[in-house]
Amino acid sequence: MPARAAALAVARVVGAASRAAGWAAAAAFAAIGLIVCYEVVMRYVFLAPTRWVEEVARLLQIYAVFLACAPLVAARAHIRVSLLTGALPAAASARRSAQRRAPA
Repeated sequence: MPARAAALAVARVVGAASRAAGWAAAAAFAAIGLIVCYEVVMRYVFLAPTRWVEEVARLLQIYAVFLACAPLVAARAHIRVSLLTGALPAAASARRSAQRRAPA
């Protein structure tokens, strides 16, 4: 039983970290929107473009995409390419679905 309790505790910690990563990714994407709007206003209204917005937006996007992967993988909501698996016969497709549902 202690091993099961430890596994549940680890699962709770991983779940919390995954949710935190999702919120951090959402905040990064919101920050990208804000700083790009800031750049547009500075460039076209005040005729004073900034040097840092493009680089910061690029870095934030890279980090946000990787942070957003954590909750997607935890929820098994990541992109799947099913072109080949969709063409399998029914028996092989059922076996593949059973493997996907089985706990790791």
